[in-house]
Order: sequence, then structure tokens, then C-alpha cells
Amino acid sequence: MKSVINLGKNFLVYGVISMVVLAGCGQSSSLQNKTADSTKQVQTLQPSAETQKNIDVFRAVFIERLQQAEQGLQKLSENNSQNDNSPLAKFSKEDAGIRYDTAIHALYANSELSTEVYNTLMDMNVFVPDVFLDIELNKRLQYHSPALARLVNQHLVWKQLEITRQQQVKQLQVEQEKQLQVHLEQLNQTIENYDKQIAEYQTMLKDIKKEMKKS
Repeated sequence: MKSVINLGKNFLVYGVISMVVLAGCGQSSSLQNKTADSTKQVQTLQPSAETQKNIDVFRAVFIERLQQAEQGLQKLSENNSQNDNSPLAKFSKEDAGIRYDTAIHALYANSELSTEVYNTLMDMNVFVPDVFLDIELNKRLQYHSPALARLVNQHLVWKQLEITRQQQVKQLQVEQEKQLQVHLEQLNQTIENYDKQIAEYQTMLKDIKKEMKKS
């Protein structure tokens, strides 16, 4: 349940970021439209076979995580002490799939990206950022929105750094556990030696007492 709520919180944070990015992207798109040929026909490319495999794999993940975020937002709303009657966006599996497919299709078209597509791409950056590790898809994103592509790539770099940090922490814990085990073994050996010495001293004391009684 905590992971679902945390996912909802991350969704809210990236929602704020998306508003800023959308503002910049909107300005960039408007400038491009002024210089573009108004009579240019919309052309759509097709993903390569390898990229299409990646797209299909992350589609299911996107739908699942989007719905988990929706549940997290719902829990946050229920736990909020203040009554907030603002409606939450709800997406069925079909709606989420359509949003995903529409965003991918838009990346391969030469037309301007809509606000809804930008929102979906931001959601993809939150829930399935690894989809943009695909070089072809990343290039299509850069073609349409360099600003959004920079944000996505920064997120990917941050995620990789976080994974590396976690691996380093885990490795450090393993090394510390090994060192602790060595120290415990040394301590146990020292205690055994002390026990042997104490037993020897006790035997010597008994022998001395026997000799004293004889004398």
C-alpha cells in the first residue's frame, strides 16, 4: 500500500514538472509552427522491429503503473484531512492503452504534438522511463521536443545513478558483514583460548592444593 501511495506522490510531483515543461514546449512548438510550411502534409514513419518490441513490452507496464498511481492518488485524497472535492482523472485499461498508442504514433508523425500527447509522454517518463532508452524512440522525442527529451534523459541519468548508489551500498553492506564475520570468528577463537587457559589454571590450582595437603 505504501508503494502505491508513494507512486501517487511521485505522480503529483511530476505533474507539477510537466506543467513547467509543457509551457516551454508550447512556446517552442509555436515558434516552429511559424516557420513551418502550413501546406505540409502529415507523414507518419513506422518504428523498427526492435523498437516496436520495446514499445509493446512497456505498453503493459505503463497501463499497470498508471492505474496504480490512480489508486495512490485516491488513497491520498481519502487520507487528506481537508475535504478536496476536485475530481481525480480515471483511466480504464483501454483508455490508458489508447493514450500510450496515440503518444507513440504522434512521435513518429511530423505534425505538432498535442497537449494530451505531452501529458502522456510525461506520464511515460514517470512510469516507464526505460522505454526512452531505445535510441530510435529517444531520437523521435528529441525531434519533437528537445526540452522534454532533456528532462527524460536527466531522469534516466538520475535513475542510473540511483541504481549505482544502491549497488554500492549493498556491496558495502556485504563487505561489512564479511568483516564482522571475521571479527566474530577471531573473538570466538580468543574466547576458546581463554577457556583453555582457565581450565589449565584450575588444574594447576587443584594440583597445588593436593601437594599442600600431602605436605
